[in-house]
Amino acid sequence: TVTVSNVDDLRAYAEKGGYTIYVKPGTYTVPSKSAINVGDNVTIYGYQGAIIAQTYTGTKNEDNTVLNIVGDNVIIRNIVVKGAGAVDKDAGDCMHVQGGSHVWIDHVEVYDGEDGNLDVINGANYVTISWSKFHYTSASSNHQFSNLIGNSDSKTTDSGKLKTTMHHNWWADGAKERMPRVRFGE
Repeated sequence: TVTVSNVDDLRAYAEKGGYTIYVKPGTYTVPSKSAINVGDNVTIYGYQGAIIAQTYTGTKNEDNTVLNIVGDNVIIRNIVVKGAGAVDKDAGDCMHVQGGSHVWIDHVEVYDGEDGNLDVINGANYVTISWSKFHYTSASSNHQFSNLIGNSDSKTTDSGKLKTTMHHNWWADGAKERMPRVRFGE
């Protein structure tokens, strides 16, 4: 168990795996194109006021994801993930669950993702997203599409995976589509 107060420590422990990480209150800004990759057997628990923030890339097709969950047995709780604002540049989401399994995301607030707020993609499996809020503010001017389960109609390797449970979630102000949109998931 560790307690972190800066983005470098959060990244190091999350990527290494095997830690319960308590995140102190404050804003943790993740630089462009440097997602925090969450490995195996990690719990990230935010104290009230813990915000992980996305910076704007301004470039089409550059992945600017903040939290990229790639490991198995991951819990993310009580965190706010703030995006740079949805602008329809096919850039990064606030959060991805991609390839990992047995993931529980609970009591998070995710908003203003450049491309989306939280997507379950690339063969992720057994994902639960519960008691969470997804929304957009005036920082978003277009593409206010919140959640995808399966990121492409042609990604047939996702077939039989992407088993996802979403319950007691709230799509609030500004969310226009994908609440959620399911492609190959169950």
